[in-house]
Amino acid sequence: MIARRLRELASLLVHEHTEPGRVALAVLVGCLVAFTPLFGFHLLICLVLAWMLRLNKLVVYAAANLSIPPMIPFIGFTSVQIGERVLHGSWLALDRSAFTWRAVPELVQRFFMAWLLGGLILGAAIGIGGGALVYLVLRRRRAFHAAGQTAGPHDPMDEAIR
Repeated sequence: MIARRLRELASLLVHEHTEPGRVALAVLVGCLVAFTPLFGFHLLICLVLAWMLRLNKLVVYAAANLSIPPMIPFIGFTSVQIGERVLHGSWLALDRSAFTWRAVPELVQRFFMAWLLGGLILGAAIGIGGGALVYLVLRRRRAFHAAGQTAGPHDPMDEAIR
């Protein structure tokens, strides 16, 4: 009984909102969340936004996982620089070494607004590019399936596209 319920839940999560445009938007939203300094809240934010916008929750959260710990110094540095440039018209005299993992709490406090604004801009840029790529790939796969061509003997992605 529980195993069946878990399979149904997994199937629902994989198959919900899988139209190419929705999946592309899910990638964009996930990237927007990924580049914000709201660490620890990404899962909650992803679930709420995916639910509100009727997007695939798994895709949103997968895209939000671009902000894994090894990437945080690069994300933080770039986001703060972009945010400072937009907010104050100048770049900061910092280098990547100022964005070590141990320094993140201090940096978030000092540069929260710059990181948030720059992260949203950077996330939008990466999300638009990633979303467009995903959209093109899914449209192409659907066109192949509509023409009666198959991707192979059994492609697990076939189930997710339908």
